[in-house]
Amino acid sequence: MKNTVKNSASMKRKRLIRVLFVSHNPGGFQAIFPVYKRLKGNPKFFVDYIFADEAQSIAEDSQVQFIPVKRVTEKYIEKKCSVMRPDILLFGTSEGLSIDKLAVLVAREQHIVSVALIDYWSNYVMRFSDPGKENLAYLPDWILVMDEYTKQEMINEGFSANQIIVTGNPFFDTLRYSKKEENFPARLVSFFDEPLDTISNEVRIFQDLVNALEELGMNAKVAVKLHPRSSKKNKYNSVIKKSILDIEVDQVTPADDLFRKSDLVLGIASTVLFRAAMEGKRVLSYQPGNKGHDTLITNALGLSLGVYQKSDLKKQLLFLLQKRQRCKNEKIAKAYLAGCATDNVIRFLDALACKKESNVA
Repeated sequence: MKNTVKNSASMKRKRLIRVLFVSHNPGGFQAIFPVYKRLKGNPKFFVDYIFADEAQSIAEDSQVQFIPVKRVTEKYIEKKCSVMRPDILLFGTSEGLSIDKLAVLVAREQHIVSVALIDYWSNYVMRFSDPGKENLAYLPDWILVMDEYTKQEMINEGFSANQIIVTGNPFFDTLRYSKKEENFPARLVSFFDEPLDTISNEVRIFQDLVNALEELGMNAKVAVKLHPRSSKKNKYNSVIKKSILDIEVDQVTPADDLFRKSDLVLGIASTVLFRAAMEGKRVLSYQPGNKGHDTLITNALGLSLGVYQKSDLKKQLLFLLQKRQRCKNEKIAKAYLAGCATDNVIRFLDALACKKESNVA
């Protein structure tokens, strides 16, 4: 009798769990991609994808085989879902009227369970709202987040605690904390660009950093990495031309490779700084005039150094350079990089599918 029950249960689970992956921006793609890779080789799952805009570029860099779509519309998503008939929609989140928002609308119409994966500590309401509004018009059935801190922040902003699950970000599974010491004195300093409200703000920040490095008598090479969304590629040329430092815009080296070989990593609040800090690099985040919410969580965790006034900049750079200090808390970093987020997400998707089957039965 026991064997009959066991065989019956296994027969029941022979139906593949169909998961459609959707992402629009780089952060969303990086969050869901480790899950996609793992499930692609899992006999219990059938997976497919819709990548748009920047996510397509990242997919190409990651050597993912996919059919590029010039313009992803709601109609395209409807057709994809009608053919595939997914059980679950898993998507990375984006600001603006992105394809993940369109996919949520289709999931509602076609009774597909929708699951969002948050990749970073910012703009929670905007990720699920119409542009310029805070209407949460695109809420999914479930939201997976990085940690309890994120969950509490979202609850404080009006999200329901019942739909938020702490799994970690699968992208963090790809990062590795390193104890390797950088060169002293520094030989390579990298600056990671970030598009702000106006280009003049970015240029001013870069100018302040260059001035401080010059005043400290830096002899290192400075590599500038432009953000993929930077509209003006030559915006730092005037600063570079006037500087006595050896500064070069690096358009070839991937961002992660660049920070890994750097002795000091500089920037504003880019997610690249987060990754560098998590891997144990010396990181300085310069956000002059920021009196509000600092979106670079590693500053609060003590893994990177946040500087908010120009008058403090030189002193804090000296702290990182001359004192050979790294803002590090190995236990905290390793907790985020424990390598279990991808497994947590897959277990959750499996449980969702089981629940759906039980309800149908």
